[in-house]
This record gives sequence, structure tokens and C-alpha cells, in this order.
Amino acid sequence: MNDAGVVTDGGTGGAGGGASAGGSATAGGSAGGTATAGGSAGGRAGGTATAGGSAGGRAGGTATAGGTATAGGTATAGGTATAGGTVTAGGTATAGGTATAGGTATAGGTVTAGGAATAGGSTGGGVAGGGTSSLGTEFVVLVVGDGSGALSSAAAPVFLQRRSLTSGAVLGTLPLPTSASGANQPFTLSGTSVAEGALTRSPDGRRLALGGYGSAPGTASVSTTATPRVVALVQASSFTSMTVDTSTTLSTSFSGASIRSAINDGTQVWAAGATEGVVFTSAGSTTAPTLVVNAPSNVRGLGFFGGNLWVSTGSGQAGVHRVGLTGIGPPTSLTSVYLGAGTSSPYGFALFEDDASEPGLDLVYVADDSFGLIRGFKSGSIWTADDYWTPMVRHLSCTEDGRDVVCLATTATDLYLLRDVNRFSLGRALSSLATAAPNTAFRGVAFMPVP
Repeated sequence: MNDAGVVTDGGTGGAGGGASAGGSATAGGSAGGTATAGGSAGGRAGGTATAGGSAGGRAGGTATAGGTATAGGTATAGGTATAGGTVTAGGTATAGGTATAGGTATAGGTVTAGGAATAGGSTGGGVAGGGTSSLGTEFVVLVVGDGSGALSSAAAPVFLQRRSLTSGAVLGTLPLPTSASGANQPFTLSGTSVAEGALTRSPDGRRLALGGYGSAPGTASVSTTATPRVVALVQASSFTSMTVDTSTTLSTSFSGASIRSAINDGTQVWAAGATEGVVFTSAGSTTAPTLVVNAPSNVRGLGFFGGNLWVSTGSGQAGVHRVGLTGIGPPTSLTSVYLGAGTSSPYGFALFEDDASEPGLDLVYVADDSFGLIRGFKSGSIWTADDYWTPMVRHLSCTEDGRDVVCLATTATDLYLLRDVNRFSLGRALSSLATAAPNTAFRGVAFMPVP
């Protein structure tokens, strides 16, 4: 992935757009997309917009007189295919025809004169590149500090806030333990280490995981201590029982260094941080974990996508890396293959399948604190930045809602929302949802786990 605003292979770009392979784009077009007379080409491979039209699709999608086309369809005189509705393989919507709520017209099918393809259409865009909805109505954000005093490098208490996806309002708060109780350990984070506190959701959506320190609040320079690092596992029921499983400890792994993230698939746990890369253990284990990745050795984020574990790093070959071979499942041995979209300072990320003609994962969102929230596409083996949103965010969680991708992102002080309509919105400022209270800081964010 090229950094946002970069032009490769002779393309030209403006307003942060990335143009490649000779294309000319304004505000985000790439790979041959052309925009004239005020139109915008947000798609790839020949998408064309004229007279103010918008071509958000790929492979020749055409819009005229203000119409909108996706995935190669053609819309004229204001025809629209929205909310996951797709006109593919030459399908045509004319004279205001609308395909909504997942309706699908394929292989030359036609929706005309205001006709609607609904009931029986693929809900959530069940076509090439369309996902189902796992959006829900709530999300979880990690908050460091209780507001009683200024944050420092000392250990600070940690809270998980349930918030409304619509308003950002706090719906409930789950404190993580600050003292040992049975097998459960204290769980704290450094008050000022912005890379710590990543929050991940398991592949089945049922558990959240995060890494921290088994130290009491107030422990000086907690990231430099030898206190065992701890993985917290959180279920939907945790927010009613007010209990969190902090029984998984990592022996001497990341001793004297930051632990930044963890992820769980139900019975197994992966954790990442400075100096040791990624380690692997079983949920509830207190023995030394297995080293999985030592190059890169300085890892920030973790995520499961397409059946593989992926990591982000700002060291060495900065970017997003896949661990293990495609399709072999969760990794338990030491292999790392760089496939990701290279950015200069990546943290959180999410990957999706978008184009049926492009094998595997081909759409990425990366939170980069030197650029902002970056969107990129893969063509062949090459990832290219398509557009980006400001400000410079670090922690990130994204999910599909039909053809849209909805992302939550944080800085230490603010919480943001992005709805990337049809995956081709033009980059701009992210929408603010909330601001951190005085003497507290936001870190990781994730969509609410399902029961």
C-alpha cells in the first residue's frame, strides 16, 4: 500500500487521491479512473464520471448526469443502486430505477422505471464483494484512568465503556480488576503509552481480548517492570456479571517492555508487543507461551481476517503482515509473510474481500498516526492507497453493514465514526462521537461482542 497522496507508475493525483498505472484522478481515483467537469472517480480500472456524476465502482462503471453506478453497472438520469443493491455484469437501472436493501440484478437483468428489487434480494449485499451485517447497536471503547489525577507512565486502572453506536452515549462501564482474586490477576495499563490497550474481537464475535500488566494502579513506569503480563478475556455477559477473566498470564514474555494487544479464538490466545513480536498460549495458562513471530519483533496490532492472523508494525518493514500461509488456519509456528499495505506508522487495521475477480482479501483499512485512516485496495500482489480520512488515529475496528464498511477509531482524546458508503466514499474528516473525560484517555475500540 502506498502512502495516501502517492502517485505510482506515471499516474497523477490530487487532494490526497492515489492514482496508479497511468490513471488521472481527483479526490481519490486510481488505476485509470477519470473525472471530468466536476465528477469524481472513486473507483478503479476505468471508472468514469462526467458532468458531475460519480463512479464509485470498478471495471468500467459509468455514471452520467448525476447517476451512480457500482461494480460495472450503468445508471442514467439519476438511477441509483444503493445500500448493498448491486447491478452487475451489465445490469441496467434506468429512469430512476432503484435496487435497494440488498436487491440484486445480475447477468444483464434490468430494473426500470422505478422498479424495486427487494424481497428475495441478497440481504447485506450478498454478491461479489458484499458482506453481511454484523453492526449491532453498541460498541466498546477502552478508557485508561479514573479521572482522579493526571495520567503518567505509572500503571492506571482500565475501564471498558459500552456506548451507543448512534449517539456515542455511555450505556455502561465495566471496570477491570485492580487486585488479584483467585486465578484472576490485576489488570492495568501505562497511562501514557498510546500503543497499548488495543481491543480485538474474536473471529466468531463472541469475545474481546486485550493485553496489560498484572500490576496494581500506581506502579511506577509499569512497562519497564518484570511483573507478568496478563490477557483479559471479555464476553457479552461480562457487562452484566461485571466479571472479567484475567487468569491468562504470559510468564516472562514482554518483561521490561510494552504489551500492546491480544486476540482469542475461544481456547487459544495470541499476544503482541515490543521486543518479542507475537507469542501463543492457551486461555487460562500461566506457563511460558510459544514464540510465533520474532520478525518483526516490535508489533502493535493483531487481527484475524480470512482465516489468518495479521499483525501491524511500525518497525523495519512497516505495514500489515500476514502470519502463516493462506488458508492454513490460526498460526502456532514461526512463519511471517509480508503481504500488507505498507504505511509509515500503522496501528489498528481491518481487511475484507471486495472484488470477486481479485482472489482473497483485497480491501484494507489502516489507522496510521502519520496520515489518518487509510483505505487501500489490492490488485494482483500490489496494495495501493485509495483515500484517507483525518485526523491521525491509532486504534481501529471495522465491520461490514451490507456494502458499507463502518469503522470506529480513536485518538487518546477523541472517538470517531466512519461509514464508508459502498466502500468508495471520498476521504474527509471523520465524524466525532465522543471526547475523553479529563485525566482519562481512549485506547482500543471494538464492536460489542455477541452473546
